[in-house]
Amino acid sequence: MLFPAFITTAKSALDSQCRDDIPTFTDLQNLPYITAIVQEVLRWCTVVTAGFTHATTTPDEYAGHHIPTGTIVIPNHWWVHCDPAIYRDPAEFRPERCLGEAEGGIGKNAAFGLGKRVCLGQYLAVQSRSIVIARVLWGV
Repeated sequence: MLFPAFITTAKSALDSQCRDDIPTFTDLQNLPYITAIVQEVLRWCTVVTAGFTHATTTPDEYAGHHIPTGTIVIPNHWWVHCDPAIYRDPAEFRPERCLGEAEGGIGKNAAFGLGKRVCLGQYLAVQSRSIVIARVLWGV
């Protein structure tokens, strides 16, 4: 509730789609702003700061450093989500940034991991959080 400005936009979206009936999973496909709220929550307050370890399969270069084959790499999700080069004003909670491709890139999905080991439950997590947020906001 640190950034309540998004609630007005979310309520408008909900009222246009399901004013009289409680939101259902079917309604979520027509409520992209609700899904954007979930994506922004996952970006703004990362559940896990570091992801699963990966190992390089080929030699690589990063920022002038040589990374040999077999090097253990641990992705820093928190840093990706707070990088001002990816997100303008990363400390601000703005669901609008998750609509379209204006901001984000890999940062949108970093909460669920990266590469081949991305979380298979990400769709279930986003859908279940979306319906909870939609129903709470609908009932307010």
